[in-house]
Amino acid sequence: MPLGYIVWDRDLLVLEWNPVAERIFGWSAAEIRGKHASILLPSLAEDTAPDPLQTALLPKGESGTTVMKCTARDGSTLVCEWHTSMLRDAPGAVQGYLTMVKDFTAREQAERELRQSRTFLQTIIDTEPECVKLIAEDGSLLLMNRAGLDMIQAESLEQVR
Repeated sequence: MPLGYIVWDRDLLVLEWNPVAERIFGWSAAEIRGKHASILLPSLAEDTAPDPLQTALLPKGESGTTVMKCTARDGSTLVCEWHTSMLRDAPGAVQGYLTMVKDFTAREQAERELRQSRTFLQTIIDTEPECVKLIAEDGSLLLMNRAGLDMIQAESLEQVR
């Protein structure tokens, strides 16, 4: 999956970004140029730290990786992984930041739906009054619900295996 990149100046204004960042956030490079980072990361607008981007994206120093919620042009909330590094001049003064960003929103949604589906299925299995069992291809018993264990008077699945 391609990564978007964002180059920020030391005041957290966008200097440039690539077409992948355009697809992730919905702004063209021309539209976003000169906009403050808080347009993507609203929490930065409320941060009173001297360098809020460093606090949010670089908690451990020169570079860092974090997963944060951010906002797209249409107002939707995205979940993105941010890989950010400081950009320094020859004497070592911070001149800006380079961020590589990956949209995890669909992945987060899929994981949430998978957890819900597993919980739903487990509830069905656990509350079914009849025996429910899952058998592996080799014939070994993988799962049996409480009703099935009660039918054969077993306390646990390990007793049945």
